[in-house]
Amino acid sequence: TQIPFIPKIRNKPHAQIPLPMFMTQMNFEPIGLDLLEKYPEILDHPYANEITSFEPDETVLKLGDLHFPKAIEQTKCLFVDTTDTLKTMMDHIEMQSELAIDLEHHSYRSYQGFTCLMQISSRTEDFLIDTLALRDELSILNNIFTNPKVLKVFHGADWDVEWLQKDFGIYIVNMFDTHQAGKELNLPTLSLAYLLKTYCNIDASKQYQLADWRLRPLPKEYCRYAQEDTHYLLYIYDRLRNQLIESNKNNTEFLRSVYSKSKIICLRVKKYFSSVRY
Repeated sequence: TQIPFIPKIRNKPHAQIPLPMFMTQMNFEPIGLDLLEKYPEILDHPYANEITSFEPDETVLKLGDLHFPKAIEQTKCLFVDTTDTLKTMMDHIEMQSELAIDLEHHSYRSYQGFTCLMQISSRTEDFLIDTLALRDELSILNNIFTNPKVLKVFHGADWDVEWLQKDFGIYIVNMFDTHQAGKELNLPTLSLAYLLKTYCNIDASKQYQLADWRLRPLPKEYCRYAQEDTHYLLYIYDRLRNQLIESNKNNTEFLRSVYSKSKIICLRVKKYFSSVRY
């Protein structure tokens, strides 16, 4: 037996095809099978058309300049856990053309698991978002996450895409997955720790990978670990982009392949919860 997952999205920014009217009016209560039979499109990906038709702009398919980011200690980092700090963050990231993003998830003793922290970095600032405190406020991020003019850089986004949908009703258009770039380049190891060491000479500690991210207040070492995951990611993207072009004799075929594979990840959609049997 499968229980349908009802998308949380109720409005659709940057839409090429509008969200069906009945979805904008739905509440968040479980639906009956009769409604699912009447509206089977409930289970469709609401941004499938926008993701499929997306093509990267020519400006990001060229060799770019490299500017190593400031040290974490010299970079402004805001912990976002109120509507006021959320607005402060939005005012900043809405002005950016590229962002690095990561999530910290908790699944221990939890049937479906839930997102506890979101990290977002621009070229100049870092943000740690308390997704427990702001769980019902974060759908506003769709204004940026689905904007095809804003590049979103993730590392290994397969699960992140589903967690964003399930917990916040957030979808992604225009993504570059550095894990897919590593595959395209046949790097010996595909971990973020390897990329940090190779391109940034940063020895990343992964001891908090399975930490309890529900803790509040978050210990300083947790915050440092989380910030490190996105702080250098845009620079790593720069290095990988140039390497993809140079390794193919200044042809963009490899780079376009990464964007295509990233689109496939963005098209993942959560349709069902598996029921629990006792």
